[in-house]
Amino acid sequence: MRQRTTPAPVKGPESLSKLGGTDNTKPQVNFKPKRWLNGKNRLLILEQIAERWAAKGLYQSPSRAMAILLGVSE
Repeated sequence: MRQRTTPAPVKGPESLSKLGGTDNTKPQVNFKPKRWLNGKNRLLILEQIAERWAAKGLYQSPSRAMAILLGVSE
């Protein structure tokens, strides 16, 4: 006796206009990286991280922690 199998689901959203309804799907948006790591903001974020590392005792001073973050040898 054969068992009836259901068809596999379709990959991706199917446009409703193909089915006779209205298409209310959102268009796909290409990801654009945020510019929060550029210029002054990047420096402020790195300074905050360096201060936190120094406060936790991971490094002797925020300047040493900053050097580690930037990959600079003192």
